[in-house]
Amino acid sequence: MTTTKRINDGKIRDMDIRVKFIERNKKFFGNENFEFANEYGINSTNIVDLALFDFKNKLFYGFEIKSEQDNVRKLYRQLNAYITFFNIVYVITHTKLTEKVLEIIDSNKQFDRVGIIEVNSALEFKEIRRARKYSPWYPLFIQNLDLDELRRLALKYNVPVEGSKKVLLGKLRRYVQESDIYEGLNDKINKYYRRTCSKCGSHLYYNKSTRSGVVHVCYNCGASSYN
Repeated sequence: MTTTKRINDGKIRDMDIRVKFIERNKKFFGNENFEFANEYGINSTNIVDLALFDFKNKLFYGFEIKSEQDNVRKLYRQLNAYITFFNIVYVITHTKLTEKVLEIIDSNKQFDRVGIIEVNSALEFKEIRRARKYSPWYPLFIQNLDLDELRRLALKYNVPVEGSKKVLLGKLRRYVQESDIYEGLNDKINKYYRRTCSKCGSHLYYNKSTRSGVVHVCYNCGASSYN
């Protein structure tokens, strides 16, 4: 998870990379046809740092950040989740960890389409491996829907709505269509992740920890007031 607590030791942190990468690619991340999500949960244990959803073209992008303060202990598990959910997967890694990231990707054939973007201590980015497209694994898509959406689909297909998420998943697998899944994911993003800056209307944001809790800060104008 993201932390914004700054320590004056000169080291590059997740938030430094996150903000600079969005600034550098604002036109791409701010595409009006894309839905942006900061720290999107794939499942209960894997949360990708930055996600973009192009529902029109059915393309999902996931970006995992490994800063100078990070390690790669979780990267194998994270990438295994991301490549079954996102079509395009990138690791944005500080130069300190580049070799370790390359070692994990090169030694696991399933990661051969994962791209790598290297960032140095001057916050300069260099793509050292271009990502190639993965095909989604639809069972994981339907698992990513929330309980309310599963109940809506149950009503649509005249399936009893009672039971836990696990029970409903079992009932719905034989009925749910690809279009249902994309619609459900879109609704989930709008419900939990989409934020609109009240000052400039931007949908790009990052999470900032404060004494009173986490606030959502606009990448475009810096405002932290959202509706």
